Amino acid sequence: MRLSSPFVRIPLVVDATRIAVEVDALPDRVWRPHPEGAPGNSAVPLVARDGDPDDDRAFGMMRSTPHLERLPYTRRVLAALDSVIGRSRLMRIEEEGELGAHVDTNYYWRDHLRVHVPVHTSPAVRFTCEGESVHMGPGEVWVFDTWRPHSVINPADAARVHLVVDTVGGVPLWNLIDAPEREPVAVAVDGPEPTIPTETVNRPWVMSPWELEHALTAIADELMATEPELGRRLRSVTVDHTRAWRNLWARYGDAP
Repeated sequence: MRLSSPFVRIPLVVDATRIAVEVDALPDRVWRPHPEGAPGNSAVPLVARDGDPDDDRAFGMMRSTPHLERLPYTRRVLAALDSVIGRSRLMRIEEEGELGAHVDTNYYWRDHLRVHVPVHTSPAVRFTCEGESVHMGPGEVWVFDTWRPHSVINPADAARVHLVVDTVGGVPLWNLIDAPEREPVAVAVDGPEPTIPTETVNRPWVMSPWELEHALTAIADELMATEPELGRRLRSVTVDHTRAWRNLWARYGDAP
């Protein structure tokens, strides 16, 4: 998800001790290798496709895994985002480890935020996004621009663990992102069991002509800012395609 700045700290406060106690109680066997194979990185799936912790795919019907059922306060943190929740995990970087620079530019990430809640960290841990570096402290809640190059370094002698939540974000969450200066609200430790809505729709069978046109316009606009000739060429070579697709959609829609 593109943001106007590399990082935004959301005005929510999590009980760092309570969430750490829950995470530490998980058996070591539930930690799995990083989905993309990043060395020294591992994860515990909390919301996954069909609730299957062995399924790392970022599309399809998302459901809570059995691991999340063991984490009552963590469920409250998810519910406090007041948004439909997509694929979500605990993500760990081993001591003196790192996650190399990369950009999340696939279809899922075009419209999804990535919310970070530090569980275990140290002041030496640094998260860098397009040249700007921050330390995300225990109890804080952050989002960042996943379409910019980003990386994490953990030079400490202990693992770094974050709760990482994927969501398109509801209006309440976006209001917090748009006003990070407001007084932070604490995520309650006690209370009724929260409801956590999870994604059922996150990828169409095919793009509608309007979505296709929106995506091509976004790419062309980016090109126009740095390579105007390429931007103009892209618009020129795709105009027939978008018109033909709109014509076909009027006849068939998304039917096979």
